[in-house]
Amino acid sequence: MTGGGSGCSNLAVPLTENGPCRINEDATTALNPHSWTSEANVILLDQPTNVGFSYDNSSGTVLNEKEVQENMYWFLQGFLDKHPEFEGRALYLAGEGYAAHYVPAAAHYIWSENLAVKKENATLRINLQGIIIGNGLVNPVVQMPHVLNMATKNSYNINLLKPTDVTTAKEAAPVCNQLMDVCQTNSSACPGASRYCSSALLDVMDGSRRNKFDIRKECDSGDPTRCYNSSAVIQYLNSNTVRTYLNVSDEVPPLEQCSSLNRKLYSTDLMKNFDGYIADLLNNGDVRVLIYSGDADLVCNWRGSEAWTKQLKWKYYQAFNDVEEQDFLMAGEVDTTVAGSIRSSNQFTSFVYSRLVTWLQGSTSNRS
Repeated sequence: MTGGGSGCSNLAVPLTENGPCRINEDATTALNPHSWTSEANVILLDQPTNVGFSYDNSSGTVLNEKEVQENMYWFLQGFLDKHPEFEGRALYLAGEGYAAHYVPAAAHYIWSENLAVKKENATLRINLQGIIIGNGLVNPVVQMPHVLNMATKNSYNINLLKPTDVTTAKEAAPVCNQLMDVCQTNSSACPGASRYCSSALLDVMDGSRRNKFDIRKECDSGDPTRCYNSSAVIQYLNSNTVRTYLNVSDEVPPLEQCSSLNRKLYSTDLMKNFDGYIADLLNNGDVRVLIYSGDADLVCNWRGSEAWTKQLKWKYYQAFNDVEEQDFLMAGEVDTTVAGSIRSSNQFTSFVYSRLVTWLQGSTSNRS
């Protein structure tokens, strides 16, 4: 698994969502019965460098996903040097939110390197089998316009905008689209596109006092990362016992949820499209792709995910679009319930159900 929001640590995920333990309010631990580690070996990679407890010894700073993908590849090579028993094991890269940039980029780099390995008939150490992206920002050009749709028409009949704000946002949407289009070929235009689109299409909803990651919940903060109390998690991770156990260097400062420096640096890539990497992986046919989305998420909402997956240009584009969407059923102790809807064809699967699936619907995520 790799991290979420640009420049933000992902260490909270295994402690609140899919790891073996949950953190209580008093910073003690409790077993998580729905941990992914009960089904597979899990590596949590907190990146880029200078995020969370990750650091490097050089003066260079990782600036974008192209540099992240190389770092991730060589991290895996170094891991296998120390743990050769995992060589050749099936590998799935997973991430949520902004990791929809990291995961396709890293997977594509690994896939490209593996092609060279196969040509030389050498041993394949990193056996990439698939990628998993949850509520991810893969193609902002396609996805961002659907923020307005989700704000006024959603499964919960919650209206996040006043009529005057709807008009303002609709007028701003074409400008946002133009800026994002320019960003795809001119990186210097990307920070401006990011600022404008975020302000015009997301910040305008702050008055709704709703959690943008889960519109069913109220939240006083315009920043959805502040809608969850992570103080106990931060306290736990910064304890001397945990830092010592994780072998965190004394040179590494106390953990913060997000790095303002890294977030600023990554604004260049935020509005870039990364779906081309996924098309290459699917066209090759050896890598499976799972895209899951929650129906209560606004920021990277299911409407946008549905749109980009249907518009993705790959060799089985038509077959994927022709497949009828079906209910995803989960067998419970008493009866079977509908956990979401699913569309799947030729290694590509799109799945819609509850936001923060690994947190709110842990038993479902283990079956998907």
